[in-house]
Amino acid sequence: AETADGLKEAGHPYYLYTHDGAVRDGGAYVIGDSAGLATVDLGEGLGPAIESGILAAHDILGTATYDKAALTKYSFGGLAQWIMRRTVGRYHTRGRA
Repeated sequence: AETADGLKEAGHPYYLYTHDGAVRDGGAYVIGDSAGLATVDLGEGLGPAIESGILAAHDILGTATYDKAALTKYSFGGLAQWIMRRTVGRYHTRGRA
């Protein structure tokens, strides 16, 4: 049987979502993996990176506040919301003027 003896780690670590750490310092914004925004359930980082970039842009334009609390923490939470909008929401709004 093979064991892990002699194997070396490869890759690099990244931070999962946490409330710790600033995401803004004056006019500098920290987004995506560098802000520790990877989702807690799957460790997915692309969605939170895009979402944080868009929110930072809105903050720059003055139409939103860039805050970690406003960002998605779970991959499946966002997926469930998307499914509800695409299915239930579509049928719920039919027949309304």
